[in-house]
Amino acid sequence: MMVKEKAGMAASARRRRPSRRRALSEEEILDAALTLLDDGGPNAAPVRGIAMEGRRSAERVYTSFPDKAAVIKRSCVALKAAARRSRSQHKGMEMLAAALRIT
Repeated sequence: MMVKEKAGMAASARRRRPSRRRALSEEEILDAALTLLDDGGPNAAPVRGIAMEGRRSAERVYTSFPDKAAVIKRSCVALKAAARRSRSQHKGMEMLAAALRIT
């Protein structure tokens, strides 16, 4: 196998693994999208607006997500998961409070 082929394969393998930096960047993009969606709904959240709000380029948004719909869908999924965690934590605190009242 040629050196160029090996280098190309290694670079390709590196691109497939999401790095911590990329994950953080995606989180920032989702936070920016949620901010704009909260302020004015889907029409207030164009990809360029999301990029500007998240201090990213539109190209960076498109590197992480294929289109605006994907950003909005992932934002909603993240929001729903956060709500579930919050409810779960709230239930746990209620149970602890109830247990403390019994003792």
